[in-house]
Amino acid sequence: MDIRRAVPDISQRMLTVTLRHLERDGIIKRTAYPTVPVTVEYCLTPLGMTLIHSVNGLVRWSAEHEPEIVAARSTYDARLEEPILLQPHDRAARLSG
Repeated sequence: MDIRRAVPDISQRMLTVTLRHLERDGIIKRTAYPTVPVTVEYCLTPLGMTLIHSVNGLVRWSAEHEPEIVAARSTYDARLEEPILLQPHDRAARLSG
């Protein structure tokens, strides 16, 4: 499976950083093959395999609570769209400082 295609909303940089951290922590193993361009393969280590049960539980929880998560995101996003109202003393402090 191509990780980049499986997680389309992640930037290449964030994907690289995350994979390096997982490799450093011993959760995945990286194997590079001398092809042009270089082919890289990742697999779970025995330590990484111990996470499967926990990750599956998180996936199940996320699916069960999806409506609540969507509602919470909508509430949060709506707050971000509201104008920020400064009190007169806040405005003066921001202008002077």
